[in-house]
This record gives sequence, structure tokens and C-alpha cells, in this order.
Amino acid sequence: MKNKVNILESLREIVFGFQDGIVSTMGVIIGIASGTQNRFTVILAGLVVISVESLSMAAGTYLSSKTEEEFLAHKSKSSPHARLHRQSLKGVKSDTFFMGLAYILGGSIPLLPYFFVPIKTGIMFSILFSLIGLLSIGVWKAKITKTSPLKGALEMAIISLLAAGVGYLIGKLVSFAYPQLYSL
Repeated sequence: MKNKVNILESLREIVFGFQDGIVSTMGVIIGIASGTQNRFTVILAGLVVISVESLSMAAGTYLSSKTEEEFLAHKSKSSPHARLHRQSLKGVKSDTFFMGLAYILGGSIPLLPYFFVPIKTGIMFSILFSLIGLLSIGVWKAKITKTSPLKGALEMAIISLLAAGVGYLIGKLVSFAYPQLYSL
């Protein structure tokens, strides 16, 4: 039960990390895949993005949450009516862990196909798996927040896929505008 409470208290970070992991990784690797058609480059870029971004997101969660806690602690000392935030340093560490883990899990979804299939097929599977992941996290979030699962799924997928589409467009535009870079 204690783990379930930690998960629910870190809901924001789990949804954010999972969604951002999928979208950021998918946007980068689809852009690179469509621009280079090089499987090794796509896999390398995906692993780098997931590694760096999961650590960056976790560090950002830790530092921003800790800053908020310190501010609220100071505020509560100076004002007896100030409301304390729900987190403690333990909550900050839990948020940090869940953010990093959710980013890794989310980022792995669009990358996995490239290990098993050629680039063009990998792009299609990457988008499909990412869509399924986004729909799933949207439904999960909706169930926990007692809102419409359909609305939650569609909202998560549409907003996220629009952002990821930018990576694909940039990859296509750069490969078209600078074909000489393709052969480097």
C-alpha cells in the first residue's frame, strides 16, 4: 500500500516523464531516421537522448521540488497561516525516482523497433508503439483522476503527437534542403 501511495503522490512526474520520454525520443529519432536513413545513428541518438534526458528530467524534478519545499518551509515559519506543501524531502526523492524511471520507460517505446526492423518500418512501428503508449498513459491518468478515459487518451495522444511531428518535419526539411549533408 505504501508504494501505491508513493506512485499516486508522484502522478504528475510519472505522467510528465512517460509522455516526455515518448515524445522527445520519438521526435528526435524520427527526425534523424527520416533525415539520415541510418539505423546505427538512430539507435545511438535514441540511447543518448534517453540517458541524458532521463537524468536531466530527474535532476530538474529534484532541484525544483527541493526549491519549492525550501520556499514553503521558509514561508510557513514567517506566516502562521501559510499552508505547507504535501511533499517532504522523502517525497522529493520519490518524485525524482519516478520522473527518471518514467522517462526511461517512455523513451524506450519509440526506440525499440529500430533494433529489430529496417528504418522505414522502424519509423512506422515507432509511431504506432508511441501512439499506443500515449493512449495507455492517457487512459491510466484518466482512471486515477476519475475523468473520461477516452478524453484522457485522445488529449494525451493528439497534443503529444503534434509535438513529435515537428521532429519528423525538421528531419525531412534538412535532408531536402541539404542533400550534401546526407552523404557525410
